[in-house]
Order: sequence, then structure tokens, then C-alpha cells
Amino acid sequence: MPVGIVAVVMGLLFLKDTERDQNSKSFDVPGIVLLSGTLFLLLWALIKAPDYGWGDTKTLGFLGATLVVGLLFVLRESRTKEPLLPLRLFRSLPLSAGTVLMLMLSFDGCRRTAGQRAHQPVRSAAPDRRRHAPDGRSPVRSRRP
Repeated sequence: MPVGIVAVVMGLLFLKDTERDQNSKSFDVPGIVLLSGTLFLLLWALIKAPDYGWGDTKTLGFLGATLVVGLLFVLRESRTKEPLLPLRLFRSLPLSAGTVLMLMLSFDGCRRTAGQRAHQPVRSAAPDRRRHAPDGRSPVRSRRP
């Protein structure tokens, strides 16, 4: 809470009020719909692929639909006056390389965890004292008389 108060006070002191940009009159609703559809289809394919199988027609259909809707998004963004994501940004080699690198790293994380299921038990690094005594032997259970 104190950090929030300090941030509000600092913002009021140092941030200057700016006028609304008159050149920007709207935002790209079709671009938002196409980008959301692309991301939904991609995530759905990645989530369901371990259940359906990576070569299943459902998985391949979702991946194909991802490509089609993604291409429609790129076409839309390249032809509109006020794009949601200006494609000229990707002319920058550092930005493009960083984006590709982050995608590769995120897909590598998906690949590593694709075989894991929610129903598998999580193994703890802490020793389970109920199962083994400190010397590694099974604990002796005492019986109450």
C-alpha cells in the first residue's frame, strides 16, 4: 500500500498532462478480432495436442486454422491506415530476432512439459520422514497395547 501511495504522489508531481492525439481517431477492431482468433487457435491446438495427438486431424486443423487467421491478420495490418500492430516494426533486426528467440524459448518450454499431466504426482525434494528413518531403513511402527 505505501508503494502505491508513493507512486501516485510521484505521478502527480512529475507526469505532465498531454493532449489527445487528433490523428488517431479509432483502433483496429478487425485486427483485434483476427489477432485474438489467431492466439486462441494456437493456444487451443497446443493445449489439446497432447490429448488428441500431434498428428491427429483435430490438432492439424487447429494449427492450419491458426495459419489462415494469422495470415488474414497480417494482410489486414499491412493494408489498414491505423494498424493494431505496425508491421514496419519488424524491419528492425534486433526486434525481429528477439521475437523469434522468445517464441522458440516458449515453444521449447511447451515441448518439455507436453508429456506431463495434471494427474501425475508432484515430487518434493524434501525427504519424506514418514517412509524412511534417517539411516534409510523403513521406520518401525509401534503398536499400542
